[in-house]
Amino acid sequence: YNRGIAYKQLGFYEEAIADHSKAIELNSDFSNAYNNRALSYHGLGLYEEAIADYDNAIALEADKGHYWRNRSRAKRALGDRDGAIRDCDHAKTLYLVPINCY
Repeated sequence: YNRGIAYKQLGFYEEAIADHSKAIELNSDFSNAYNNRALSYHGLGLYEEAIADYDNAIALEADKGHYWRNRSRAKRALGDRDGAIRDCDHAKTLYLVPINCY
């Protein structure tokens, strides 16, 4: 999992996806692994795959504002303005400080 984060930060998205997939295989309740794999999909422009993983992360831990914010950004990239706004608005309810979804 940690190596996957390092790969993602370096822009090695495919390697990051492989490492996060392994983490999910070992623990299917690992919401952070879904979120980080989604960020890597997002980095590759695979927004539908990213949204599917954000959906899984949110299903596991709906109180994580950054999951909602990240999904908002992927929806926006796909042109789903209304969905992006809904996710962003919900994310804002989970943060104690103002956030920018865009």
